[in-house]
Amino acid sequence: SLILRTEDGGATWNSMSPVDFGGSEQFDLNIYAVFGDGKHIYAAGERGFVARSDDGGLTWEPMHVDYSGTFWTGGVNNNGDVFVAGLRGSAYVHSADHAEWVRLETQTKASITDVKFHNGDAFFSALDGVSLRIPSGGRGCEIQTRPSRVPLTGVFIGGDGQPLYLSKKGFVQ
Repeated sequence: SLILRTEDGGATWNSMSPVDFGGSEQFDLNIYAVFGDGKHIYAAGERGFVARSDDGGLTWEPMHVDYSGTFWTGGVNNNGDVFVAGLRGSAYVHSADHAEWVRLETQTKASITDVKFHNGDAFFSALDGVSLRIPSGGRGCEIQTRPSRVPLTGVFIGGDGQPLYLSKKGFVQ
């Protein structure tokens, strides 16, 4: 439950109360992803926890997601849609178009490790050699499983707009 904040680029750090982070004094969740879009900062982690800060991290507001598993990653696309994803292929999106989080049909039980965006499309890396592409608008899902089943730990968007996947063995096509 240790939450630290810096206002000087890391020269000094101050602890925050779990209450300030949107929890209680008994708040004991691991946070695995912190991401933002220039206006908001988001944090995601265990037991479906997602919180948003609109003031640079001074205060946090929990966002209810109907999910009790762990989120390992998250991101915000150019449209302002917020994505979180993690265990057992679970992925959710929250946008201005709907007030609630919507579960995305990923067609996999492979745990999702990272998400990046290009031209509105979401690209996910996952364990078991799985990569996913969810087109802008969240309709449909393209899934690819590599024969080697090497766990994919990250995804980057190359200069040509194509996803590059990372594993313990380096980049994977």
